[in-house]
Amino acid sequence: MSRRSKETGEWHKPFWRQRGWMVSAVFLAVVAAFAAVSLVVGGGGKAEAGSKDAAAGDRGAKRANGAARTPSAAPAGTDAGRDEPRPAGCSTDDSDKAVPQGPPKDLRWKKIGTSSVPTSKAAGPLTVEGPLWSCFARTPMGAVLAAHVIPAHMSGDDWKEVTEHQVLAGPSRDAFVAHRSDVTASTAPPQQGPATYAGFSVLSWSPDRATVQLLVRGPQGGYGATSVSLRWSGGDWKVAPAADGSLHSPFAPASGTNGFVTWGV
Repeated sequence: MSRRSKETGEWHKPFWRQRGWMVSAVFLAVVAAFAAVSLVVGGGGKAEAGSKDAAAGDRGAKRANGAARTPSAAPAGTDAGRDEPRPAGCSTDDSDKAVPQGPPKDLRWKKIGTSSVPTSKAAGPLTVEGPLWSCFARTPMGAVLAAHVIPAHMSGDDWKEVTEHQVLAGPSRDAFVAHRSDVTASTAPPQQGPATYAGFSVLSWSPDRATVQLLVRGPQGGYGATSVSLRWSGGDWKVAPAADGSLHSPFAPASGTNGFVTWGV
């Protein structure tokens, strides 16, 4: 099991105060810093307690330590956008509603900045227009891939465009934009090293919303787990931020891959 530093409060801070979130590879480098046991940041402040995403992160951490569970059905969505047609040129096979037990057969890894993310010609993203990688299948696997791809774009210069199109609109998105705007190359601490996606788990899924747990492996072999919530809106999956604007739950240490579907890399 990977070790945590004595600065354990680091992983309870709002996402924009976490050192790893601010490095150049915004999403993956959180666990790179975690695995390197380099978590010293001035200032405190805890993330808002009681968010659904944080609770999902706690459940996922327990799964990562051996307590497997059956994915629950997500509550039915109430947003009118769930019945909107797909964007022009976007057509996917949405017939496979089974929770994935393995990676897609047509898995391909593609680069987003310094990160590699999983993609599939069947489950998405089927449309790539600059920084907008969209058109995911309305299936559990489509949600899994969206949970990997969309947050990975937030370290690039086009993060505002991605946010406008692929993050659910509302006060939570406004909070994300406000905090993300404060992160610049000059304020970001040095990157600790590469981290990779190691696996995933579908915590809950319905045609209208999903919560996907991601397992990330740091450069020294340590694991961390975090969850991403998504909503079906405007004919595609969008990330649903927590009330404080975070796109994922606080990272939690994980003992290994038990309880996760591994990517096999």
